This record gives sequence, C-alpha cells and structure tokens, in this order.
Amino acid sequence: MIALQGLQASKLKECQSEADKKTGCVEIEEWQERGYGLSYGSIETLYKNGKKESIKDYRNGKLESETLYKYTKEGYTEYYYYGYGTLLGVTPYKNGKEDGIKKWYHENGKLESETPYKNGKKDGIEKEYYENGKIKSEMPYKNGKQVGVAKVYYENGNLMGKITFKNSNEKGYEAIMKGYYESGKLKTEMTVKNDCLDGIAKEYYESGKLKMEGSYKDCGRDGVMKLYYESGNVKNELTASEDGQYDDKFYTEDGNLLGVVRYNGKAIESVKCAKKKLSDKEAKEIREKFIQLKLRQQDDEHEFIKKHCK
Repeated sequence: MIALQGLQASKLKECQSEADKKTGCVEIEEWQERGYGLSYGSIETLYKNGKKESIKDYRNGKLESETLYKYTKEGYTEYYYYGYGTLLGVTPYKNGKEDGIKKWYHENGKLESETPYKNGKKDGIEKEYYENGKIKSEMPYKNGKQVGVAKVYYENGNLMGKITFKNSNEKGYEAIMKGYYESGKLKTEMTVKNDCLDGIAKEYYESGKLKMEGSYKDCGRDGVMKLYYESGNVKNELTASEDGQYDDKFYTEDGNLLGVVRYNGKAIESVKCAKKKLSDKEAKEIREKFIQLKLRQQDDEHEFIKKHCK
C-alpha cells in the first residue's frame, strides 16, 4: 500500500480555502439516507501541496474504501482499496484523462479486468478474468469504439460467444453475434444494426437442430417467429403485424393447435383454446393467470396453455 507520508485526518484542520489545501487540510462531507434503516457516513478528502492525497469513504462508522494518489511529472495514478486494505483497482491519468492500463482486482487479489486507455478513451483489448485467473472476455477497442472480434468464455476456457463488429457510428454499431454451448456447438446467431436486432435470428438445440427462428427490424419482431420441438415440429408460431398486434399460437408435439394468445400491442387481449370451449368467466380467469405468469417470467407458457386447454 502507498504510504500517506504521516498525514492523518485527525491532526489536520478542516479546509477553508485553497491556501489551506497547500499547507495540508481535510475536507469532510457527511451524509445520511433512509431505506430499510438509517444509513450515514462521511467522505474525508485529504489535501497537501494543493493536491488530493487520499479520499476515505466511511459508512455507519466503518471504512468502506480508500483512494490514494501518486503524482508524477506527466500526471497521477489513483489506487483504490477495500476498507480492510486489499487493493481494488488502479487507474493512471495523464493531462486529467485516463491514460494507460486501468486495472481492477477480485477480493482474492487476482486480476479481474484490465483496460487500456489513450487520451481518455479505450484503445486496445479490454480483458476480464474469472477469480481462478482464466480469461472471461476480450473486447477490442479503437479510439473508444468497439472493433474487430469480441469474445466471451466459459470458466473452463471454452468459447461462450463472439461478436464480429462490422461498423460503428453515432447511431450505434453493426455486428454479427454468435453464442455457443460449453460443448462448442452453435447455440445462437443473429445480426445487430444500430444496437438493435436486425434480420434473421436463430437458436439451436445442442443436437444442432433448429429451436427458434425469427425476423427482426427496427428493434422489434418483423413477420413470423417460430419455435420448434427438437423433433422439428412447430411448438409456437408468433405472427406480428405492423400495428404491434400479434397472435402467439401454441402446438402439441404431434402438430395439433392447443391455443392462441392475442396481444393488442400493449397488453394481452385474450387467451383462447383451440378445442376446449371456455365460458366468459373461464376465459377471463385464464387470461388473468397468464398475465401473472408473464410478469413472473419464470414459468413455462407452453405448459400453462397445455394444462388449461387440453
């Protein structure tokens, strides 16, 4: 850890002017907030020779983090520490902008990420690491923009996904994205334009058989999207219209229609069964239950329709 050269907040006067910052002083900012309970704290900034020496962040009486500064002729470097003294990160500055390799560390002391900066912008390959030291991701940058091929890895070292950047402008970027199972088999492939899905998107079972295929345009679905059983038969078919309305049709594995969920562009309008006649009361109850299922985002919609429409 970088020494504070004997400076202690308790022995310094509180900053009242720029002149005080040259001779040595401490600037204290106190705060409190209410959530589930009352939290309070303070930020103590120490100055010497008109420059920051350290920043200490306290919460509920305990030191949460500390930032120390080391100055050179060209700039300075910030060193961030956890409250218990372990190094959290290092950021070099030149002419007031990030310049050099910025690093963050896991609590176990191993490197978490390293990002090269040049004149305040990312420039080079940004890397992230798992706590075991293995590579987690590689993201290439040029003058602050993502370029080339970005890669993400599973913890065992196998490729999880990659993004091939084709173009980048003020509207966003264009890229081809591919995801992989841990076995190395292709899982997803899609294209992005102006930060939105654009064109045909596909998802595959690990066996290599098609699981989903759909078309996107201007950040939304365009036309028909189909989900498949591993047998190859259609499981769901979503047909979208230009006004935002679409029907989601559910099928059994042998090809029979189970039911249809209709969306009016803003909400679920109705849930209908193909062969089972529902009373108005039953239809309303199923619709309400389906809405709750969608809100939870954890239950199987297909199993729900199968249960209520068979």
